[in-house]
Amino acid sequence: MQPEAVELAAPGGLALRGVRWGDGPSWAVLVHAPTDEDLDAWLDLPSLLAERAYAVLAYDLPGHGLSDTAPDREHLVASVQVALAWAQAAGARRRFLIAAGASVPAALLAARDEPFDALVGLSPLLDPAQYEDIRTAVMPKLLFVGARDRQALAHAEQTARLAVGWTVLSRLPVLEQGTRLLESAWGERLREQTLAFLADYRLDPSTP
Repeated sequence: MQPEAVELAAPGGLALRGVRWGDGPSWAVLVHAPTDEDLDAWLDLPSLLAERAYAVLAYDLPGHGLSDTAPDREHLVASVQVALAWAQAAGARRRFLIAAGASVPAALLAARDEPFDALVGLSPLLDPAQYEDIRTAVMPKLLFVGARDRQALAHAEQTARLAVGWTVLSRLPVLEQGTRLLESAWGERLREQTLAFLADYRLDPSTP
């Protein structure tokens, strides 16, 4: 399946640019970490999801890749909301978020105004100021972390403890974190667990 370039209009006149795969009722929105990466950090995960009949949207965060530069980090949450709303307008009946690093709590904060159905978080990086705010997000959550990095493990365990609703933390025995977990020796296990997790929540309860 060939991807299609897309442009999303964000607050403040910002343009977020990304790629879309496929169409249908179940959408996966991929949000990379706000570090030195862009949507290419997801490697083959978008195409793998598309092969499983998910429509996929992966976009560059403000100031990354081909997206416009934002003046501050506050646009991170807004960009997630814009992407979710875009998927909704494109026909999504189920919306799933796959996020990495500091984009994981941003996704949880975005859910207050733009709720979605389930979250996969890679190495969540949580600021103490966000501890109470993320507790409003009650969707099912599957979190991953490279357990050989103690600091990253502490962040992930804190996120799991604070999370409300069904939450599982998968500790992978590697040093890699975030989207680099996909390149690790346990990358295949991460892909398998992600696909199995999302499959549980893609069914429409209104369908007999």
